[in-house]
Amino acid sequence: GKEILDIILSPKLASKTILTIFSSSYLTQLLFSCIKHFKWLINEGINKIKPKDILLENIYQLMDMDKVDTKVCKSNLQHIHEFKAKETLRIAVNEAMGHYNLVVSEQEYTKLCEVCFQALYEMAVKCIEIRYGQIANGSYTIMALERLATKELTCLSPVELLFIYEGEGNSEGTKVQISAEDYYKAITRYIIHGVQLEKAETLYPIIYPKATDRSDIPIIYTVEDYIRLLENDDVFHDRIHLIKARHLVGDKSLAKDFMESITPVISKKYLSHSEISEVKQITTRAFRLFEYETVKGVETLTLLFKMFYRYQPADDFCQSLISSIDQLHQGGLISLDEQSVIKKGLKFMKSLEHRAELYGEKSFSVYCVRVDILNRVAQGMAFEGEDKAYQPLLDQYDPILSDLYRVFDKYFHNLFDKSPHSDFLDVLYQEPGIGETFLSQFKFKNINNTLRILNDLSPTTHKGKVHLAIILSDLFAELKCPMDSDRLLVNFVKAVQSYKAKDILLELLTLNRSLIKDLAKLFTTSQYLSDIFVYFPELFEHLIRRDFLRSEQTIESLEKNLEKVLKVKPFSEAIFQFKNYKIFTIGLKAILEINDLSVSNLELSNLAEVILKESYSHFTKELIHEKGKPSTESAIVLLGKLGGRELNIASDLDIFFVYEQEGEIDSAYRHSQFFSDVISRLNEFFSQPNNLGILYEIDLKLRPEGRNSPMIVSASKLKDYLQKKGAYWEKLAYSKARVLSSSPKFKETLENLITHFVYESMDPVQL
Repeated sequence: GKEILDIILSPKLASKTILTIFSSSYLTQLLFSCIKHFKWLINEGINKIKPKDILLENIYQLMDMDKVDTKVCKSNLQHIHEFKAKETLRIAVNEAMGHYNLVVSEQEYTKLCEVCFQALYEMAVKCIEIRYGQIANGSYTIMALERLATKELTCLSPVELLFIYEGEGNSEGTKVQISAEDYYKAITRYIIHGVQLEKAETLYPIIYPKATDRSDIPIIYTVEDYIRLLENDDVFHDRIHLIKARHLVGDKSLAKDFMESITPVISKKYLSHSEISEVKQITTRAFRLFEYETVKGVETLTLLFKMFYRYQPADDFCQSLISSIDQLHQGGLISLDEQSVIKKGLKFMKSLEHRAELYGEKSFSVYCVRVDILNRVAQGMAFEGEDKAYQPLLDQYDPILSDLYRVFDKYFHNLFDKSPHSDFLDVLYQEPGIGETFLSQFKFKNINNTLRILNDLSPTTHKGKVHLAIILSDLFAELKCPMDSDRLLVNFVKAVQSYKAKDILLELLTLNRSLIKDLAKLFTTSQYLSDIFVYFPELFEHLIRRDFLRSEQTIESLEKNLEKVLKVKPFSEAIFQFKNYKIFTIGLKAILEINDLSVSNLELSNLAEVILKESYSHFTKELIHEKGKPSTESAIVLLGKLGGRELNIASDLDIFFVYEQEGEIDSAYRHSQFFSDVISRLNEFFSQPNNLGILYEIDLKLRPEGRNSPMIVSASKLKDYLQKKGAYWEKLAYSKARVLSSSPKFKETLENLITHFVYESMDPVQL
């Protein structure tokens, strides 16, 4: 009672916050579950965004990772649950008060989930290793699916996970030995137990997608076993689950191998005849909705989104859908106005879903929006009226819904009414030799599906169709392995559809047939580079000129190019475009064997260094404008593959930050806080998800004192640490160190400090 009275009477808590929390039963229950964190919420939690690195530091400060007995393990699990409840309250209150918009809140929930599972995973591995030892040649990873994969979690979203392992033989190192499969099952059971801790609210509802509905199929798989299940024709919807899969915790290389292995399988996401029939029924139902009042717009919008992604749930793929809509516009299939209409509609759906969850409607579904549920949501949002509170809510979106009907009617009325007899087939058989070449070279598992997809791609003119047939014949003649044919077709179709002038593109390819060979190598070698090519169709024009393949990506040339881009585009957009343009250039030169591995690694390192330096400078200037200028210098120390100029496309950036000396900008703002805020903004910017993933993953764990230390250290503390605590393995790590700083003097000071530490005489006994 006293705690609640303190909340109501708190002078720091505005009446708006009180009403916001207590008007939602979910927020009220969440607050009461961790009432002792109320002061923390008011003083530190309102209107603040936390980087993932800070969340990891906070959770590890609560846990004891040095001991693994039963009592300590249980205590650690309780700390994880408590940490999740506290941070969820912070995010939910900020969202309800309007401090976080839709995208920010989803990203915050996702970061929190990633941190909780990272802590659970490390606990599980440590406990199982002590009990059973280790598997000599084994690895284990957890893949995130659906909303967790696309970083679109909400406060009540379930978490969909896939557990993958590889390894043979028995565990080694203890008296008790078990097989690799049982070993990794034990880790999985520990994690699940941690999520569903006894006498505690479930950490996250977990869904375990299976390749079939059979109950005897396990929830942990080898890569080979899962591919074998996916190749079954009855698992179409599970292939959809895997389209957005990404690594969550565990072995990154196993996760990468898993995605590369299943790509040819999950790319076959085309509709069967039975699914086409079902779509026709949905289309008919959608048009009947025009005859009714109430919430017809909401259901019609849902059905439209279903059409776009062929039954992939509309509330589970916001980023994927936005990318799809953009590609439809770039391909000339919808206008800019129609693109805007659909995006506004999507935002409406997502905001409805979020509000429904905050106001207690856990079973809210955009697939069947009942009037009574929508009415309760509207009442929770302060709309008046007992029976028709939802009406003012829908009235706000009447222009959006009216335009949406127009788009829906224009493009989806006869969506699947095409004749199964393809015009493209006529071209294949009428042009001498093309049909024969097609049938002999295209090694597809389902020829009928392939021909239907090609027919959808087919241009409107006879000339364009002939061009397409010639191009396809050349493309698949370059295949080294028949298994790559599906991947090649899917990527080629995406690339052509993303280009606005399809007929012109096909004609250009026919006139430059040497490019077809390069495209075949690109589409079958790297899905990541293929996605960049699809997202930036203007790269095709660079590919025709080929001058960009001859340029060296030196530090100086990259800085000049970035400077030009920054003059014409906003900062974040410029960095995103610049990075992906250059990644594509460097990667393609490696695929075409223009550069060897060492040159590619050097150029990728140069690119990351230029982007890191420019971004750090940008956020430093931004904070100087807000807070004032510090009277000291700072620097970035590059370690690992970046320091050794050995970066590859998937590498993270091993770095840490140093400032010259402590001081104050004003009485309430010290140098250490200033630079910590700069680093937080930098980290947030680099980890911001986009249609092609994040910019870079920053790894700060090699900084002095590791995870438990501040994000930036002073030069004096760095010197003291290296002299008194620096380990011999750190000498090896620091031997690759390079320093970036705007101050030549401070840079030289740090270089001398690091050089002395690395090359000072070593005690042979200790060594």
